[in-house]
Amino acid sequence: MISAGDFRNGTGFVLDGQPCQVVEFQHVKPGKGSAFVRVKFKNLQTGSVVQRSFNPSDKYEPVQLHIRDMSYIYQDGDLYYFMDQSTYDQIPISADKLEHALPYLKEGMSARVVSWEGQILEVELPNTVELEIVECEPAVRGDTAQSATKNATLETGAVIRVPLFVNQHEVVRIDTRTGEYLERNTGVVSSLKEAIGLAAEGSGVRVSFRGGESDDVIITVYLDVLYGHVMPEVAWSVQERVKRDVERFTGLNVDAVNVHVMRVIDESRETDERGSDATRREEYS
Repeated sequence: MISAGDFRNGTGFVLDGQPCQVVEFQHVKPGKGSAFVRVKFKNLQTGSVVQRSFNPSDKYEPVQLHIRDMSYIYQDGDLYYFMDQSTYDQIPISADKLEHALPYLKEGMSARVVSWEGQILEVELPNTVELEIVECEPAVRGDTAQSATKNATLETGAVIRVPLFVNQHEVVRIDTRTGEYLERNTGVVSSLKEAIGLAAEGSGVRVSFRGGESDDVIITVYLDVLYGHVMPEVAWSVQERVKRDVERFTGLNVDAVNVHVMRVIDESRETDERGSDATRREEYS
């Protein structure tokens, strides 16, 4: 049992047969009368938040919550099926338990399913998720201000406000607690680094973009590769990935990806030489 005098933020307790959790608490010692604890708590079954005074010596049964890491796999009518990531068991959860998660819920997404005595209480998504914008007004070229916003429809159907420079088919990061846009996905940069990693770890890389009037872009990648790698295969791998991911994340049309191999690193030698005599330079378009 737990005494009301020991309540802290996040403490779970059973009140009138229902699980509750302390949101805020304050110990009060009035000039006259007995001390008491003023508590704001959330009913974990209904979601309602109420405030009440407790006698510090009153005792309550602690709430034993069961939390499982699960993945959302599919929807069937009003039921949403989740799979336990450890046991692969599948359980259906009704839409009313997903009220706050539904706007950002996507197949394959991880979540924490919270239950008490076999009852599903809520489904908690990660604090931030990344979703694609499927519909919005065209981006305003050159406008990078965060203050001016527009409506954007996510792949889940939810509508959020995003800055004017965000475009259709871009992937954005969202705070699931507030529904606010945080930033555009940096997948282009990350994926570009991954592509370069196919050629050589720790390569020095420079990338330049040149856009045309039709929004087509030409990308030039300058990189180093390890000695022994087949140059055409390295270049083709980089070209394909860069083109695919830039088009996916920005919505731009990539007209060409040019790969310039600036330096060949021989890891069997602790040092590498620079200069036109010691460096093989090859270009692929």
